[in-house]
Amino acid sequence: MPKGKVNVVIGEGLQTTSVNASLNKEGVLTTRMSFNERQVDSDIKVTISWGGESEEMILDGQ
Repeated sequence: MPKGKVNVVIGEGLQTTSVNASLNKEGVLTTRMSFNERQVDSDIKVTISWGGESEEMILDGQ
């Protein structure tokens, strides 16, 4: 489990949002992130990076 700070990158098509976030000691994201609600037609790629490691997931936009 990541400890402390992580970098969250959310991408859809050519648009990418990157946020440096903090986790509490239980590993819960404590940094607020907000996004505009809109219709998504393509998959959304989420990458979380910490301490030289990373994990990636794809959210189905359908």
